[in-house]
Amino acid sequence: MSYAGRNTLIIAVFWALLLGVGFFYTNHHQSKVMAKLITQKKQISKRVEKLKKTKAQLAQLKVYYNHLVELNSGKNGVIPSEESPGETFDYLLREVKRSKNPVEINLTFEKQDSVSSILKRTYKVDGVGQFVDIYKLLWFFENGPVFYSVKSIDISEANNDDESTYSRPEEAKYAFEVESFNREDGLKISEINRKTGNPKPMARLMNTSPRRHSKPNTYRNRNLMAGRRPNARPASVYKSRSTSGISLGQILAVTPTSIVIKTKDGKVKKLRIGDKISGGYLREINSTNNQAIFEMNNGLNKSELVLGVNSKQ
Repeated sequence: MSYAGRNTLIIAVFWALLLGVGFFYTNHHQSKVMAKLITQKKQISKRVEKLKKTKAQLAQLKVYYNHLVELNSGKNGVIPSEESPGETFDYLLREVKRSKNPVEINLTFEKQDSVSSILKRTYKVDGVGQFVDIYKLLWFFENGPVFYSVKSIDISEANNDDESTYSRPEEAKYAFEVESFNREDGLKISEINRKTGNPKPMARLMNTSPRRHSKPNTYRNRNLMAGRRPNARPASVYKSRSTSGISLGQILAVTPTSIVIKTKDGKVKKLRIGDKISGGYLREINSTNNQAIFEMNNGLNKSELVLGVNSKQ
C-alpha cells in the first residue's frame, strides 16, 4: 500500500471512530441527561406554581386576619356555630320581643364566603321604625352576645307615597349591611348568655365630646336622611310583619316553633303558628314528623292541609 493510501485509510478510520463516539455520546449519554433535566424542570415548575398559590393564600389570610382584628377591636360577642339566616332572624326577633322594640325587621340573605375554618355570611337588614328604636337595634348588633359586624348604614325619612302602607311622620327607613361569622366549635346561638346591658340614652350621645367624635368612621356608608334606599336584590327574605297573601310553594324545613317555606314566586319565608297565607293560616307544627298543618278557608267551608318537608303545593 502506498504512503498516500495508508494515510487516507488512517484518516478515514479516525473520523469513523470520532463520529461513532460522538453519536454514542449524543444519543445515549446526553439523551439521559436531557431527560433528567426536563423532569427536574417540570418538578421545579410545579413547585413554583404551588409556592405562588401559597403566597396568594398567605396574603389573603393576612388581610382576613387584619380584618378580624379590626372588627373585634372594642366589640363584644362570640362567634357561634350553626349560624344561618333562620337562626339570625330568630335571634333578632327574640331581642325585639325581650326589649319590646317595635321596629320592623326584614332580613335578606346576600352571600356567603369562607376563609380557613370560618364561614362568613352577608345580610341586608332593613325596615321602618322610629329613630330611637333603629338606634337600639344597631346597638344590639354591635354589643349583643353574638358577634356581628355592621358594614354600612343607610337611614332616610319614611314617606307615604305607597298607598298600601302608612308610616308616622317620626318614622324612618333603615338598611344595614351586616356580616355574621360561623365556626364549627362555637356555641349555638340559642345557648349563648343573653345578658347584654342597655344602650346609652341618645341624649348622652349627643353631648359626647368632640374628641370622641374624632374617631375614624368604620362604616363605608352613612347616608342619613338621604331619601335613598338600596335596591332590593333577589334573595332569601324574612319579614317580621304580616305574611298574608303568601302562596305556598314548597316546605324547606320544620322546627318546633316555625317552618321555612319557598313561595311560588321563589322567595324563602319563615312562618309561625297563626301566620296567614293565601286562603288560610298555619294552625299547627308537627316537628316530630316534619309536617306543617294549615287550615284553609275558601269562604264556603274549611279544610285541613298537611304538608311535609319538600312537599309542594
